[in-house]
Amino acid sequence: MKKVQVRTKEVVLDEDYEGWKFTVRTNAKFGAMGDISSGDFDRIAAGLVSVLVDWNFIDEDGKKLGEPSFETLGELPFDLVKMLVGEVSDAIATTSPN
Repeated sequence: MKKVQVRTKEVVLDEDYEGWKFTVRTNAKFGAMGDISSGDFDRIAAGLVSVLVDWNFIDEDGKKLGEPSFETLGELPFDLVKMLVGEVSDAIATTSPN
């Protein structure tokens, strides 16, 4: 029996975050999408962490943030987290299965 393939997509941000990019799992588990759209901060964070594969984000001092995790997500500005939620949702919703 074949295991589930993990499909990803790189998303490049613009405007205030020009040059920043992240990789999202586009065939996210159904529960992750429920978490991301829940409106509950803890569930949103859990959902994002489960689908964010990688990013090139830096902190206020210009140092690379670690891999996506609850801790590093908590270091991001709220406007960026809102942007991530939208971009992640769009990337997952607009990716067709192969």
